[in-house]
Amino acid sequence: MLKQIRKLVGVTLCNTWGINVARYSKDKKKVTNVWMLAISFLLLACMGVTYITMLAYGLNQIGLADIIPAYILMITSLVILIFSILKAGSILFQMKSYEMLISLPIKPAAIVASRFISMYIGNVVLSLLTVVPSTIVYGIYQRPNSLFYVMMAISVFLLPLIPMTIATAIGALIIAISSRMKHKNLVTIVLSTLLTMAALAASFGMSSKSTNIDTGALAKLSTILTKQIYALYPPARLFSQGVINQDMVSFLAFVLISIGVFLLFVLIVQWKFVEICSAINARATKNNFVMKEMKASSALIAFYKKELRRYFSSSIYVMNTAIGYIMMVVACIAMRVMGVDELEETLQMTGIIHKALPLVMAGMCCLIPTTICSISLEGKQWWIPKSMPVSTKTVLDSKILVNLTIGYPFVLLSAIILFFTIKTSIIGYIMLVLVPIVYILFMSVVGIAINLRMPMFNWESEAVVVKQSGAGFISMIVSLIIIAVPGVLIAVLGNMDSNIIMLITIVVLGLLTLLVYSDNNKKVLSTIQ
Repeated sequence: MLKQIRKLVGVTLCNTWGINVARYSKDKKKVTNVWMLAISFLLLACMGVTYITMLAYGLNQIGLADIIPAYILMITSLVILIFSILKAGSILFQMKSYEMLISLPIKPAAIVASRFISMYIGNVVLSLLTVVPSTIVYGIYQRPNSLFYVMMAISVFLLPLIPMTIATAIGALIIAISSRMKHKNLVTIVLSTLLTMAALAASFGMSSKSTNIDTGALAKLSTILTKQIYALYPPARLFSQGVINQDMVSFLAFVLISIGVFLLFVLIVQWKFVEICSAINARATKNNFVMKEMKASSALIAFYKKELRRYFSSSIYVMNTAIGYIMMVVACIAMRVMGVDELEETLQMTGIIHKALPLVMAGMCCLIPTTICSISLEGKQWWIPKSMPVSTKTVLDSKILVNLTIGYPFVLLSAIILFFTIKTSIIGYIMLVLVPIVYILFMSVVGIAINLRMPMFNWESEAVVVKQSGAGFISMIVSLIIIAVPGVLIAVLGNMDSNIIMLITIVVLGLLTLLVYSDNNKKVLSTIQ
């Protein structure tokens, strides 16, 4: 069985990251896309390492070095949980590859193990990016003994286990609940949305409590933060006591709990894997079909409706592209409940929200546009729009309209909440709506442009296209740039009215949108492979 697991893991990793394409493909465009994905990942990794390094350095400088290991453990676990919760269930129980593999002489246990190991390897890489730089910073300033480094090296491979288990369990539970409902995808989306909003609300609540500290309590800040970390993630207590106090019993308990919880869950899934997949992917049929009047519509409307159906048929697609909008609405509600001043203090953004609130909203709207993977999600059906007698503009416009349909209602809802929350000028209220709208339109068009140049049609799981494609990474970099440039200008040119800077940004993005949109419509769909 070990040989089967090894081969399955190898195939999964090669398909996910395009390793075989880079090594053997003669299509230069596909090879370039793989390398672009690798470069994008390296850039994001560098940004993450820089952030963790500065965080560890800052904690050390204010005398909170003792909480660095526990703090990094909590951050790593939360990031793994958030990144895994929306894809773990669907990857583990994905039907497309299950039907193919289960018909082969492969044990179900090997399939389960290979899928867990594939997810685990990616999470270990993320753990390395957080643990290694923080350990180096801690080691330079605190000079721990060699046992500390041994424990941290072991911990790199242990940190992902518990959050990955929790994420997979929640994802599987959501799929299991929704599978028994009539509208499975809708139920999955609603449950995932409620879970995400609850997590964001809890995060705001924890941050709010940490800011309500009087002067006398500042001297005990380390104790306060430590208690909050332990309350949010109890295993951090054992981990911290083990690596900081050299408590071998606590560290051994952390190791056994991490491995034990993970193995127990794997054994449970392995035991009922076939039954779970069969139940989750069961389809009920009815013989009550009634022929109704056929309706005709324009080609654009027909494609638009098709794109909407595809969008809402994938919970992973919906949740990963809607997370920014959900964050925006939650933040606006938090401002209404807490007040702008307290929220600025909670987020450590004093004075920024007042001056650049439209830009902050726009940043949340631009995280992952639906268009960045709408072409790739066509998959093996891409030949259909390519062969139909419709213009490129019609096909691409339908995909852009979906992103606008999803994004604009969230912007209007957030703006209505803010109209009753903050006091600003008429221009300020207009900017609250206009800036996010322009940013969403720009990223919709740019998302199409990127996906046209970096399509991914040979995929087994939608999670790979939505979360791990080169186009997605490039989109994130572009969104960071278009938010960072005006944000830096607002911070540097403090005496200038921020509305002027945002108005200039709107004009520039509007012109760029027209240029990119015109270039997109000149593409020939039949050449996109």
